[in-house]
Amino acid sequence: MEAQRAFDLFDPEKNGSVSKKELEQILVEFFLERSRLANCLRDLNTTMGKLDKVLQMIVLLLATVLWVVSGPSTILKIVE
Repeated sequence: MEAQRAFDLFDPEKNGSVSKKELEQILVEFFLERSRLANCLRDLNTTMGKLDKVLQMIVLLLATVLWVVSGPSTILKIVE
């Protein structure tokens, strides 16, 4: 069953045979899709890194404002 589904991927004309050209086209499509996926993951990783830095800055800013307004003892109570 799985072998038939795999074969169907390589036989787009559904004629029961896979030509060299069909195999080449499918392999190129697989490679391009894999390449696009890798690029998406790389972009996502970059975006997450930037978001992490922004969130760190927000937390630092809030902690600084809290410290200036309330004093250092308030920060220590929150951390504990």
